[in-house]
Amino acid sequence: MIYSDGVTEQFDLHGNMFGIDGLDRGIQADLTQPGQHARSTLESFRGSALIKDEGTLCLLDLQDC
Repeated sequence: MIYSDGVTEQFDLHGNMFGIDGLDRGIQADLTQPGQHARSTLESFRGSALIKDEGTLCLLDLQDC
C-alpha cells in the first residue's frame, strides 16, 4: 500500500483527522475491493469538509506466480 498524506490527513467538519486508523478500517472492511472501500470510507468520513490536499492511494496485491 502506498498513500499520500492527503489521504490520512483529511479532516471532517468537526476537525477530526482520518488518520492511518481510518485508512486501515476502510481497507479491512471489505478485502474483496479494499481500494474502492477505502475511498468510500474516506469520502463518507469527510462529508462536505474541504479537500485541502490531493489524496493518492495505491494498493498492490502480489500473488504467487
